Amino acid sequence: MSASDFEQFVKENLGYLPEETRVMIRIAENIHPDLRNVIRQTPIADDTDGLLVLSRLSPDKQKELAARIKGGFDPQQAVEMASRGEL
Repeated sequence: MSASDFEQFVKENLGYLPEETRVMIRIAENIHPDLRNVIRQTPIADDTDGLLVLSRLSPDKQKELAARIKGGFDPQQAVEMASRGEL
């Protein structure tokens, strides 16, 4: 299945536009598994903009952030800091 076929399938079956599908794929490909696991049950997991911000961090920064969140750091604060370039 080509990328455009997949985007069409998602549009027809889930209602997402191709641009939205590409963003979701980019997030899925770029969020480090450690970070994904610690934010899975938080409100950030449903925040596309926040996830996109986190996905732009380097893998090392994401691993460091995952450890901090696991230790009690607020995931929402992490997104805010990342969006300001403070991480």
